[in-house]
Amino acid sequence: MATPRFLSPYNGYIPAATGQAIAFVRDPKKFKLNEYAQLIKSPKPVGIYSYLDPDYGTRVVTDEEFAWEDGDRRPQNNHNLASFKFESFRCKRRNYGFTLGYEAIENAEGSFDPKMFHQAGILTQAMTNKTSRVIKMLENPTNWGNNHATADVLNGGFGGWDLAAADPSSPYYLAIRKTLNEAVRRIVLMTNGMVTINDLRLVISPGLAKTMSETDEINAFLKNNQFGLGQVTGGVANQNENYGLPPRYANLPIIVEDAVIVTSRPKASGAPAVMDVDRTFIKSDDSAIICSRVGGLDGNYGSPSFSTVQLYFHKYELTVEGFDDPENKRYNGNVVDHYHEVLAAAPAGYLIEGCK
Repeated sequence: MATPRFLSPYNGYIPAATGQAIAFVRDPKKFKLNEYAQLIKSPKPVGIYSYLDPDYGTRVVTDEEFAWEDGDRRPQNNHNLASFKFESFRCKRRNYGFTLGYEAIENAEGSFDPKMFHQAGILTQAMTNKTSRVIKMLENPTNWGNNHATADVLNGGFGGWDLAAADPSSPYYLAIRKTLNEAVRRIVLMTNGMVTINDLRLVISPGLAKTMSETDEINAFLKNNQFGLGQVTGGVANQNENYGLPPRYANLPIIVEDAVIVTSRPKASGAPAVMDVDRTFIKSDDSAIICSRVGGLDGNYGSPSFSTVQLYFHKYELTVEGFDDPENKRYNGNVVDHYHEVLAAAPAGYLIEGCK
C-alpha cells in the first residue's frame, strides 16, 4: 500500500492519474446532531435567555385563596408572582482551515481535486467538534438538575439494558421499555404536560444500539412488529438497520449518534488512528439521552422553546470562505463556525445512566 503524503511542491506528482480518489469524508448534512439539536440565530455574539418559573401556571395550593365573595374586596394575590432568572451565553468563533500552494493544486489535477477534498474535510471537522461539544454537555449529570438516573432506578429494579428480556417471569422483563416509559412520564410531569412523547427522541451510541439489538426484548418486538418484516424484505425505510434496531421503540424515535472522532495527530508512517483507542465514536455506550426538539431544525430567537439542546450562532454557521493569495502563490480555505451550545430545557429531556 502506498504511503500517504501531504501536498507540497515536492510531492503529489502523478505520472498517469486514474481519476479515482478514495476518501472517507462525511457529508455534514448527514450528522445526526441535526436531528436532535435546534439552531437559533443570535443577533449578538453575547446574549441572555430567560428561565421562567415552570410551576407558575399549575400552582394551585388551595381553592380558597382565589375565592371572591360578593361585597368583598377582590383578592390581591400579591404573592402570586412568577420567579425568573437570566442565563447568559457567549458565542465562540472557530476557524477550520487549510493552505495549499498553487503548484500542489496544479500537479494534483487529474487525480483528485485537493481544494474540494480539503474543503469537505474541514466542514466535517467543524461538525465533528460541534457534535463532541454537545455530547459532552449532555453526558454531564451536573447539567441536568434532577433529570438523570440510572436505568435500574427508572425501571424499578429490572436491571440494565444488556439483559433486557421478553419473558414475563424474568427479573429483567422489558427493562428497556420500562426505563423509557418512566423517563417519559417524568419529563411530561416536570414540564406540566407541555412536552409530550411526540416531541421526544432517544439518542444512543452504536455500541449501545448493538447491545439493545441483541436482547430478547428487542428481538421479540421485531418478531411481532411490522418493522421485523421490513428488516428482512427492505420494505420499510429504517436508518437504524445497520444496528438491527427499529426506527422507533416505546413510541420514541431512535437516533444512533454514530459520529466518529480521531484524537491523535497524523503519524509519520501514514498509519491510520487505532480503532477504539484514538478513533472512537463520540457518544459513549453507558448512557442514553432523551431530548425534546419542538419544531424544526431552526428555532426563533426570543420565542419560548422547549427544545432540550439549543445551538445559538451569530453570523457564521458553517460558513465557507476561500481566499486566493497571489503574492505567496497559495490558496487558503476556511470554514467559520460561531456558536455556543446550551442545555436550555433540562426538564424537557433525561439522561439515563448505567444502561450497560
